[in-house]
Amino acid sequence: MPRKPNRMKLTDAFAKKAPVPEKGTAKFMDQDIPRFGLYVTAAGSRAWFVRYATIEGHRRLYAFAKAKELSAWKARRRALELLEQVGLGKDPIATAPFTPMPRRPAGAEGRPADGAAGPRPLRPPPFRR
Repeated sequence: MPRKPNRMKLTDAFAKKAPVPEKGTAKFMDQDIPRFGLYVTAAGSRAWFVRYATIEGHRRLYAFAKAKELSAWKARRRALELLEQVGLGKDPIATAPFTPMPRRPAGAEGRPADGAAGPRPLRPPPFRR
């Protein structure tokens, strides 16, 4: 059975000193704003998130900012904006700006430096009856 997250007043001070779990993540939910919280990973990363369900019924956890980059007060305001979008039937993850990953330079990890295509990808075997 999953453990219930802790409910408390989330502040900047708590975000800095929140206990780090031995493994996995620890979630701390805000006592004032439902579905808003802070999660802390075993590596020490801390992020603000909101939990919600889409119109189709899909449950989502959207981590919208790192705790060191956004104050608790601003994170609360952002969470309320996101939850308002959910109330209007929008999916904040679907409308989030996409930042593509940087491309690897040619020659990295077995790719030819001259720009050649490299080995062909494997194809599945043909279908036989």
